[in-house]
Amino acid sequence: MPKVSLEYEQAQRERILEGAAQSFADKGYRQTSIDEIARNLGISKGAVYIYFKSKEELFVAIFAQYLAEDRASLDSCVAGTAPLEVKLEKVLDEFLASLFDAEPIRARLLPEFWTEATRLPALQKLRNENKRFDRDLLVKLLHQGLATSEVRADLNIIEVAEIILATCEGIVINNLTGRTVLSREEIKRAVRNTFALVILPPTKN
Repeated sequence: MPKVSLEYEQAQRERILEGAAQSFADKGYRQTSIDEIARNLGISKGAVYIYFKSKEELFVAIFAQYLAEDRASLDSCVAGTAPLEVKLEKVLDEFLASLFDAEPIRARLLPEFWTEATRLPALQKLRNENKRFDRDLLVKLLHQGLATSEVRADLNIIEVAEIILATCEGIVINNLTGRTVLSREEIKRAVRNTFALVILPPTKN
């Protein structure tokens, strides 16, 4: 039998990820089976297991791909020599875009991600890795601002980074649960004004 090319394997893996994302978005993680995903794709269950050992691994792989895309976007936001305020504004815009501009399937999967992260160890690990990435990125930015006197000299960078991340997480949860549904501009204004008071030197407030 001829060998399967790497291009074919990658294309098939991507096809399975896309089909599974659609199925999970339609019915939820718990209600979706590998059999159903395979049936919707028009392939055998065995074909799915060639690439993914379990439904959990497949579900985690979907979010690993989403988060890798987010990381690449955030890296581009903080690259270069722009002032700290400009970079932080870009990071905030990227966060809001991921919340308000996500394509429909991803938007419908986001509540599943937050729910299942409390139940699936691999997904919890992925979430924690992403939180560390976000924290490290903010810490790096704030250290740059400290070196250029763009932030308060007495700023506790680790604490502020953790508070910013906790605030963003709270915004996501509140919007997902409908407890507090704020507009993009309301969130942007509140976050900008709040953290400007904490981060910027007194002469800039």
